[in-house]
Formats: sequence, structure tokens, C-alpha cells
Amino acid sequence: MLIARYPQRVTKKTEVDPDKPCFTVAEVSALLGFSRWTVIRLFEHERGVNILLRPETMHKRRRRKMTIPRAVFLRVKARLET
Repeated sequence: MLIARYPQRVTKKTEVDPDKPCFTVAEVSALLGFSRWTVIRLFEHERGVNILLRPETMHKRRRRKMTIPRAVFLRVKARLET
């Protein structure tokens, strides 16, 4: 009997680069170990986060791109650790 095995997810461990001014949602997700949706919920109402928004039109859906500055990331990370 052959049992199908699903591949295990391997998360990339990224280092905090001091020269990089902003992070993407995927990078913060890898650094904190949270899902994309949790990172979006944590950061979307934070002061200082840049959200580039293309509104929804009749035939195209809404798109958002979040960039999280290093200072905001460190502030929220410190708040989560306490």
C-alpha cells in the first residue's frame, strides 16, 4: 500500500539587513514566523506603514502593496516580545 506524502513546508530564515530601509510582508512573515495574514493584521493600522493601493474597478480586483519601515518593524516586534 502506497501512502502519498505531502512535502513539508520549509520556511526561509532571513536575516535583518541593517542597510535595508523597508520590509515586505513576506520578509516580515519569515522573520517573525507568522502567516502573511497575521502580519497584515498586525501592521495595516500601524503608524508609518506605507500601503500602495490600486482601487477595485468593474473588471479588476483591488491590489495592495505594504512596505513596513525598519523602525515600525522593530517597534511592533518589541511590543510583541513584552
